[in-house]
Amino acid sequence: GVLSDSYKEVISRFNWLQLVSIWAVIGQALLSTMSFIGIMAGVLFAGLAFGAFFTVIVPVVNEMYGQKDFGLILGSQLACQAIASLSICKLLIPTVYNSAASGSDVCLGATCFRT
Repeated sequence: GVLSDSYKEVISRFNWLQLVSIWAVIGQALLSTMSFIGIMAGVLFAGLAFGAFFTVIVPVVNEMYGQKDFGLILGSQLACQAIASLSICKLLIPTVYNSAASGSDVCLGATCFRT
């Protein structure tokens, strides 16, 4: 938001989205280490990426598509994010967990997901 406005002559807002995506990937990679420091740093990076995305996406949508249908386009984009998040939480993660549990009811610890 504020940084993308301050440095828009140096770094385009679309490149800010790419930078935020890199932060999110780093955060997820750190979370997957399953160490205390990795989890704390991963939460920090993922949280910063999440917050930065929602502040940068508004001017990006405005610059790319204009103000005529701004509300419709931004609403559609946010609805797609909600659907993707719900799909990941309700479909993908339980599927990965059930396959890692190998038929048992409970799968505990990092070794469960490292095969």
